[in-house]
Amino acid sequence: MKAIWVCLFASMLWGCGGGGSSDSTSLSNVITSPNTTPSTTPTTTPTTTPTTPIDRSTTPQDAARLLTQATFGPTKAEIDAVASQGIEMWIEEQFDAPKSHHRAQTLAIFNADDNARIENGAELPWSGHRYAAWSEIALHGKDQLRQRVAFALSQLFVISDKSALDNSHLDIATYYDGLADYAFGNYRDLLEFVTLSPAMGVYLNMLGNEKPDEDNNIRPDENFAREVMQLFTIGLDELHLDGSLKIQDGQPIPTYDIDTVKAYAHVFTGWHFYGTTYNTWDNWWQNRNFRNQMVLVPEYHAQDVRKALLNGVVVEAGTDGERAMQMALDSLFEHPNVGPFVARHLIQRLVTSNPSPDYIARTAQVL
Repeated sequence: MKAIWVCLFASMLWGCGGGGSSDSTSLSNVITSPNTTPSTTPTTTPTTTPTTPIDRSTTPQDAARLLTQATFGPTKAEIDAVASQGIEMWIEEQFDAPKSHHRAQTLAIFNADDNARIENGAELPWSGHRYAAWSEIALHGKDQLRQRVAFALSQLFVISDKSALDNSHLDIATYYDGLADYAFGNYRDLLEFVTLSPAMGVYLNMLGNEKPDEDNNIRPDENFAREVMQLFTIGLDELHLDGSLKIQDGQPIPTYDIDTVKAYAHVFTGWHFYGTTYNTWDNWWQNRNFRNQMVLVPEYHAQDVRKALLNGVVVEAGTDGERAMQMALDSLFEHPNVGPFVARHLIQRLVTSNPSPDYIARTAQVL
């Protein structure tokens, strides 16, 4: 993953060739091998790849531009240090920097707020405590690149306190820490983390999503199924590597249709708070657990339904819910749109709002 960040930022300084190198491939292949079955329990260990150092000098102007994009604001001493050591060394140091923790910082600020705890009798942090924790880490955290990438990812994998999570500020901070954990790692693992996050499960209705039950007028909720495609992985229309639209008969080519949405909706049934069982499925408040990933309750999964997914992937009837979820995420991750779709988002949130097609293609290709 180091090479992605080198190319992402260095491209704007002195260019980054990606297309012709033997180290080049699509972003989906960069992040994990599609021929390797991902672990059902994603790791938070960043995946790095040895690369050939880029032999370029870094001027103070280059360093200032890099740090303006890759941190929440540099000091003069930091600019001088990057100009002296170079971009790659700074990125290596950022990979090794101790992680900041939003949940712990939110709790610390809340516990120090006597007015909230003692005078107003608050039992849990308010939004102001979480916002203050975010600002403290943005201003003083040593892991600036990780936090900038986490912020960019939070604008891709969106949740909000303007929802059923309105009083869940520790839970939102926990989710944000997860984005930071996966910021330098594997996009497939990140996608699985988000999919099984109880905060995302509540926000997009995957948590508690049930298999069809005609007698009780129950149908699988389609919210997460639609958004995991439209917002998190492939977008609405098929793309070339440079992010431009593929055209057929004068029109963009849709990436999916309503039948695809319904198929993924059936895949994402049967998941609930960690510790939930068939007998406690309806006990939402007693089951409430935002510290652990959701678990499958097989009795509520649409196992008897055949599901035709993208990329020719078919989940046959009888496939268990865990395997169905892995197949669904693989089918999305291996889609050719993932490289340019994710590359454009990262460039726009970290470097420039209007990237050239060439820049998108280089970033999507680089290893």
